[in-house]
Amino acid sequence: MQLYKMELNKIVRNKLTYVASGILLLIILISFIHEFSLSKEMVMEFSKRTCFRRLLDLSEFYFLYISIWLITVFSAFYCEDKQNKVDVLLSTTTRGKLYVFFIRLLVILTLTLCSFLFIIITTFLFCYFVYGYMDSRVLVEDVVYTKIMDPFLAKRTIDSFIKYYFIIAFSALIMLDALIVWVSVNVKKSLYSFVILLVIYFLPIYLESIIKCSNLNVGYALITNQPILLITVRCFTKSWPIYSIHLLIAYLIFGIAIWSSAKRWNSIAER
Repeated sequence: MQLYKMELNKIVRNKLTYVASGILLLIILISFIHEFSLSKEMVMEFSKRTCFRRLLDLSEFYFLYISIWLITVFSAFYCEDKQNKVDVLLSTTTRGKLYVFFIRLLVILTLTLCSFLFIIITTFLFCYFVYGYMDSRVLVEDVVYTKIMDPFLAKRTIDSFIKYYFIIAFSALIMLDALIVWVSVNVKKSLYSFVILLVIYFLPIYLESIIKCSNLNVGYALITNQPILLITVRCFTKSWPIYSIHLLIAYLIFGIAIWSSAKRWNSIAER
């Protein structure tokens, strides 16, 4: 695990990671302060539903910030060897070229999981201390707007709804990790990788505004299966009847992207 520690330290001690993490924490802190200043208005609007309602509203924004943080920090993780012209050294590793590839992937997944848990825990604790805890057995229709919700989902308890949503959101981040790896492996410059990833990440928002689909339409299903829309509560409620398909597609894309990236990484190292 020595290589794992080296790669992890390389990311954690990177100046870009410090800057991106500082900006992320500052944004979260400012949003917490702003949320606290509006707490009375929120309680008046949502009453006893406020804790879980604001937990969902804040979480989806923080997952967006985490996604941008992941793109910023890891966009150069694989292409920096080519950019610095040291990729030839990959052929000298004792355990093989793919060992380096999967160690770096493990680092990405580790930090993704840590950031995901950080968002969930801090957001829940903040909402708990500001708004108080409500009965988790309350129905979803009493917390989330029901006009866009599947009738079956509306009758679920809010705790099960939040668990489903967090599973979808984590799957979106895992899918994003695979896209980051795939782009970084296939691009030679870190700046190009960063720009391409931002375009890929935010493009579905534009496409969704063009494609007006019903919740079971194939086009809508594919558009909302992208990371930036998977983390939104509204798309989760709209596409509830096919959310299990979203999970399947997310991990299928993860597997294909990682397999393709590993194959490309191996060929680059050989050359």
